[in-house]
Amino acid sequence: MAGVLISFIADWLSCWPLPFGVLLRQLKNTVQRINKMPSCCSSPSEKKSKTSKRDCPTCGQQSLSVSLKTMLHHIKQPWTYHFTDEQFYFCPNTGCDVVYFSVTNKIIAQSCIRTYHQDEILLNDELVCFCFGVKKSEATVNKDIKDFVIEQTWQSMCSCEYANPSGRCCLKDFPKFK
Repeated sequence: MAGVLISFIADWLSCWPLPFGVLLRQLKNTVQRINKMPSCCSSPSEKKSKTSKRDCPTCGQQSLSVSLKTMLHHIKQPWTYHFTDEQFYFCPNTGCDVVYFSVTNKIIAQSCIRTYHQDEILLNDELVCFCFGVKKSEATVNKDIKDFVIEQTWQSMCSCEYANPSGRCCLKDFPKFK
């Protein structure tokens, strides 16, 4: 609704003298660009299927399904595991020892993950963007970092689907600026 209103105002005022008309046209173009922003973290197969949810067997946190391909990018020595077709889930609770689990309660603990660093989690300085290695402490003090990540996402340069252990977009994990 807000996009339609901005578009209407921009069209209505586009005949006004510069620079106000130019500013509004730029605003309209920006809104259109954001509305058309591609989904950075979805493969075609994930777009077709629904994401399933399940509670973590250890902490009870609601967890979303994750692809095997994503898991293989984060597990230490993935060649030692023998995965079947069963669905795995990612537990988002950083305080829980479980990172991935299956319906049959196969568990992959934090100690088996090469991308989670318990020391960073304890210091509350975990990665908020796995694609570009952005830590929470960096993103909190520099708003330009999120703008950079948004731009890279727009350019399809991110790899959240595989780089983020959850297999989902990192942008939602950035701290909010007031």
